[in-house]
Amino acid sequence: MINNSAKIIGPVAGGALISLTGIKGAFYLDAISFFLSALLLFGIKAPTLQSPVKSDLEHREKVSLTEGFRFLSGFPVLKIGLIVFCTMILALQISDSQAMILIRDIKNATVHFASWCIAASGFGMLTASVLFTKIKLGEKLITLKISPAILGLGCIMVSTGTGWPIGIIEAVYPCVFFLMGFSFTMAVIPFDVLVQKKTPETHTGRVFGTINSLSTLAVLVGILLGGSLSEWFGVRLAFLISGGTTCLLAAVSAIAMKKAERKEIHVAEGIKTTS
Repeated sequence: MINNSAKIIGPVAGGALISLTGIKGAFYLDAISFFLSALLLFGIKAPTLQSPVKSDLEHREKVSLTEGFRFLSGFPVLKIGLIVFCTMILALQISDSQAMILIRDIKNATVHFASWCIAASGFGMLTASVLFTKIKLGEKLITLKISPAILGLGCIMVSTGTGWPIGIIEAVYPCVFFLMGFSFTMAVIPFDVLVQKKTPETHTGRVFGTINSLSTLAVLVGILLGGSLSEWFGVRLAFLISGGTTCLLAAVSAIAMKKAERKEIHVAEGIKTTS
């Protein structure tokens, strides 16, 4: 919950701070927040562990991650959902980390406009989380199937629309970034609901620990990959590659998920027949 909330609040706060204080001001505030976080960590008393105990804990963590991944792999729908979830985090990190550079290439675009585009992505996440919580659309897998396509098309649109008139860009781009953030939460909520339904209480910690570890890895790789793609191919092509790959994933995962759902239905019917 805290991890997902931070992903929603971060873009909103970042975009608003850049718009209000400028890039330098936002970086100064980030530096202060990191410094305060480090000071708070000094107040935590860490238990002193001897070498055998420490190595045993490390071994347990590895076993827990392995068991969590094995459990997810045992359900094809969960495995596909995990791939979609991590890939969307990857694509969203590429777009968020390179959005300022992309918009900087647009003629007459300001830093304030770029910051509001980033904030719009966070507002999209927030709106989707509130909407799906209220009307419970998150339990339907259709949202998990179409969300990668929306995110991918959004990346493609912002990369190909940099030559449009500035008036159209100022009207369209915030809406596109809003939909990109909205689509990410469209994938997160149904996936979390699906995992909670299929995971027994004895495996909850291991399974969600594995999901959090993989999502954190996707965040780090996304930032690194976004910078590398922009450096090698240019920021527009980086968005195109990210968007095209995500759209391809949407098509493949929709087909694979449909087959997995049919397989689970046949298995459930077979169990009812034998019982």
